[in-house]
Amino acid sequence: MIFHLDRSQTVSSFGVAERPAFLPLLPTPYSLIPNPYFLYTETMIDEATFRRESDSALDALEQSLIAAEETGGFETEKKNGVLNVLFEDGAAKFVFTPNTPVRQVWISALSTSFKLEWNETACAFTLPKTGEDLRALTERLLREQLSDGSITLS
Repeated sequence: MIFHLDRSQTVSSFGVAERPAFLPLLPTPYSLIPNPYFLYTETMIDEATFRRESDSALDALEQSLIAAEETGGFETEKKNGVLNVLFEDGAAKFVFTPNTPVRQVWISALSTSFKLEWNETACAFTLPKTGEDLRALTERLLREQLSDGSITLS
């Protein structure tokens, strides 16, 4: 989109001017909106590191879930790198998926999508909104789904 301010100055919607150098660049309505792509300051981990860490995290979670299956009322299965938690009543299913392009572990549970990011400080995948790591978040989701506060994942 191009705005024609007068015959001597033209300003695009991105704030890039096609104007004589002596004229000031006037702000456009779009130049006052922050661009989210430039606000991201953390560096993304490389693909090999993500695959290694996500596989390790999901394997550890799978072992914790298997240990809790007997008392929990759910069953755990892993297929093609995707971890599924199936509930005995058949009414719900949790799906844990590594998403390599964005370097996140996604959880689909309780009609919500949770996107966990690698936290270098904690050396774990965490939910940015709450700071919960993968195990703690899974434990909370299981407790909510089953209405059982005694479920614990080791």
